[in-house]
Amino acid sequence: MRKTLDEAAVKRVLDRAVQLDAERSGSLEPGEVHAIASELGISREAVDVALAEYEEALVPKSAPPRGLTRRRLFIVGIAAATIIGALGIMATLRVASVRVPVPAPAPAPELPPVALPVPPPPVTPEAVAPQPAPTMKAPRPG
Repeated sequence: MRKTLDEAAVKRVLDRAVQLDAERSGSLEPGEVHAIASELGISREAVDVALAEYEEALVPKSAPPRGLTRRRLFIVGIAAATIIGALGIMATLRVASVRVPVPAPAPAPELPPVALPVPPPPVTPEAVAPQPAPTMKAPRPG
């Protein structure tokens, strides 16, 4: 075994000795902790601070309130606006896609038959025969 111990080694040894002693006796009262500390040359004020920190660590910390913070309220507002906008677009598209029945056009009224002129038959070269040119005869005295 070493003959001298540095400060860190002394602390580890004494911490472990206190743990073993506490396990054997079950628990120590704050007065007993003060007495042990006094024998070790530890000030009463330092023990009081250490005991207060220990007791504070035992008390569970309450979770922060889950109320609506500004950031959470902003996010909820954006989400609601997005949903409402999407529903509005869907409703508009649905209304626009509804087909309104259009009445069929009325039938045209019956008109009386109209007689169209018959075009003349086509002229062929055989139908047109050369005609003698008319001559003028002087009148006869008479």
